[in-house]
Amino acid sequence: MIGAHYAAAQSLITGLRQTGAAPAVLAEMLGDAVARQPDDATAGIALGLWFWDMEDWPRAIAAYRAVATRWPDDPVVRALLGITLVRFGQSDRGQSDLGPELAEGGAILGAVAAQVPEIADARLWLGIAQSAMGDKAAAVATLDALEPMLPRDPNLHVARAHALLALGRLREGWA
Repeated sequence: MIGAHYAAAQSLITGLRQTGAAPAVLAEMLGDAVARQPDDATAGIALGLWFWDMEDWPRAIAAYRAVATRWPDDPVVRALLGITLVRFGQSDRGQSDLGPELAEGGAILGAVAAQVPEIADARLWLGIAQSAMGDKAAAVATLDALEPMLPRDPNLHVARAHALLALGRLREGWA
């Protein structure tokens, strides 16, 4: 599984930030690393993480799609792609203009959550996607099931509160 590559990619990003180089230079360095070592998932994941941090959603999606093409069955790679699609699908758009990426990301995350329920971030972002797509009851159910894994996660509680509010059941959030 790619989990070890994800941890290594996070360390790589941390080290690159400490160099003080311009973001565009670092993106180019990561892109060169991916080109030199296409069989190393760490560089591709790091490139996706870098673009995520820059909120450059299309380039983050492209980086994760490239990794997912090489490792299509890996749930961590699919979760990263799904989360990024959901985030992009929500970005700078009104509720009536949700991007198709949101639905695609939600579908990917639903499959990952069913296959590997212990990937908590996939389940959290699945709940966020469900809520954003209007299925507030499903979002509450997804987020409630996640509560034991992330009892103090503010993102979980905010997403759940938003869904409960839309259902007119906000009091349940304080029980």
